[in-house]
Amino acid sequence: STATRLVEAGLDVVWISLDGIGSTHDSVRGKQGTFEHVNEAIKNLMEAKNDNNTPKIMINCVISKMNLGNFEEIISYASEMNIEGIDFEYVGEIPSASILNSRIDGVIPTPFYISSYDSLLLNEKEAVFLKKKLAVLKETFHGNGKLRINTTKIDCLTTKDLTQGRFPNKRCYSCRNIVT
Repeated sequence: STATRLVEAGLDVVWISLDGIGSTHDSVRGKQGTFEHVNEAIKNLMEAKNDNNTPKIMINCVISKMNLGNFEEIISYASEMNIEGIDFEYVGEIPSASILNSRIDGVIPTPFYISSYDSLLLNEKEAVFLKKKLAVLKETFHGNGKLRINTTKIDCLTTKDLTQGRFPNKRCYSCRNIVT
């Protein structure tokens, strides 16, 4: 199986995108049944991993309007499945002007996703709720067992950043939480 081959390949970490439990994940991903595929993949990896310490199984959860009300359900799920960690990050909507301004040596990046629908960004009330909810989750789970919860990619954003979809001015999206 694919899971067995991944374990045998000696990978240190496998990252799995999970934006909610059940229909929430399906809705965010735009296709029914995607949660069941993810759930089955995690079960297969855990079985193939057996008593090995590697690969570590990690979840990446992107928070938006679509899962704000119940994203924390992933924590219980991850604990039950013996997942090692969860990274929470914020949805990115990339305006065309930002893409053009990202030109490096004449090359303009091609984004993976540009929404043509209603914005998934949070309003001010939702952004405040998210910040408070993450603070509680970090306090609750800090040092509690083996599940690591990382919120630094959202912690570095202000409420205004969240409502406007702005990220700190860094060279790349992934580096936005690095203190300089």
